[in-house]
Amino acid sequence: MSELDLFFRVWAGITPFATLWGAYMLSRRKADLEALAGKAEKTDLAAVSTRLTAAEAKLIQVIKEMEHLPSRESSHRMEMTVQRLEGQLEVVIERLKPVARISERLQEFLLEQAGAKGK
Repeated sequence: MSELDLFFRVWAGITPFATLWGAYMLSRRKADLEALAGKAEKTDLAAVSTRLTAAEAKLIQVIKEMEHLPSRESSHRMEMTVQRLEGQLEVVIERLKPVARISERLQEFLLEQAGAKGK
């Protein structure tokens, strides 16, 4: 038997084994990759779910806060009422100026009388 015949016989014996071993390793690698992908998807889904839950909570909080705020129409009505009140307050201030002057004169008069009695 020549060395070449020996080589081919060994090769013929190893080739099916090597082929089966390669197929086994590929299938195992594929299973490992699928498992990793599944874990990554679960992790990603968990992270997305957590973020979505947090966003929903914030949205609910914002909605609750906005329920207490006045609408555009009621805000406009309040603004108009404040303007009317400012106008009425200016009228009251003008009407109180003579009363203030009277009270100043009355105070001066009472101080003069108290000073005259004390002498």
